[in-house]
Amino acid sequence: MKIIRNIKYLNLKKNSSVTIGNFDGIHLGHQNILKKMGRVAKLNNLQSIVITFEPYPYDFFNKINSFKISSFKEKYKLLESFNVDYLVVLKFNQNFAKINAHDFIKDILVNKLKTKYLLVGDDFRFGYQRQGDYDLLKSQGNKYDFKVSKMDSINSILENDPLRISSTTIRELLRKDKLELCSKLLGRNFGVYGKVIKGLGLGRELGFPTANIYIKDKKLIKLSGIFAVKVKINNNVVPGVASWGVRPTIDKNKKPLLEVYLFDYAKDLYGMELYVEFVAKIRDEQKFANLDELKLNISKDVYKAKFGSNVLYVYKAKTILGVKENSKEIIQ
Repeated sequence: MKIIRNIKYLNLKKNSSVTIGNFDGIHLGHQNILKKMGRVAKLNNLQSIVITFEPYPYDFFNKINSFKISSFKEKYKLLESFNVDYLVVLKFNQNFAKINAHDFIKDILVNKLKTKYLLVGDDFRFGYQRQGDYDLLKSQGNKYDFKVSKMDSINSILENDPLRISSTTIRELLRKDKLELCSKLLGRNFGVYGKVIKGLGLGRELGFPTANIYIKDKKLIKLSGIFAVKVKINNNVVPGVASWGVRPTIDKNKKPLLEVYLFDYAKDLYGMELYVEFVAKIRDEQKFANLDELKLNISKDVYKAKFGSNVLYVYKAKTILGVKENSKEIIQ
């Protein structure tokens, strides 16, 4: 998959199947869109293109720095797994916000991306003051000879659960430590990329050597507490326990830190990039009276992560199909 950050240098030779959105988290709703867009591309000999924005429009207009579910790297890898050909990253600034909806269609979708099929969510709006919508896309599609479809929002697969599958819902679930439900909406465990850096070495002194994880993307949503985790190291997956927080027993600086203790793993990890998946929360952070009490409770955390019947529950998401997998979607 190629990343395009300056669209004026893009010179496509084939027509395209396109979708547009923030795609924060690449949850099951996003996955439905990507699958359908990809099927149309394959069946009609088109290249597949995802358009996304930096920063997200909501953050830009509201002058906030909200947390994200996935870093750009994770988004890239997830999109790549859906065999997307191009990821077009549009810089959302004051000039871009003033682009007329008609000009966006003509200059970007038609002239630059050679769009023949466009798939959007049911609440998609675009252009200056959000003047563009699905109806405008349909009318302009007739004018410029491209087909437009929309994907309706879907709800949680849980019975009697009205939760709409959205990035907003998932961020709220993460804030409330509802990791199991979050995993079901994502179709995978929530996780973060980080590089192993040197720490104080206290974990080794306590008998639980930890990998200190530096997370480059400061906008990622932060968890707090002790968790059962799975860590991807190259092509291996190793279970463990993670502490993400301010380490109240030993750290006076109160700076959040992610530490991971891996079960039955003794190789040097310094400088390596790991992917940490959060399976379940074991407990909140606590301040203990001394290091002996801290060590005792770490032992309890490890036992719960290894043997707790509900802690190492691994969810395999069911696919929610907006369109049947074997259906043919030929543009007519």
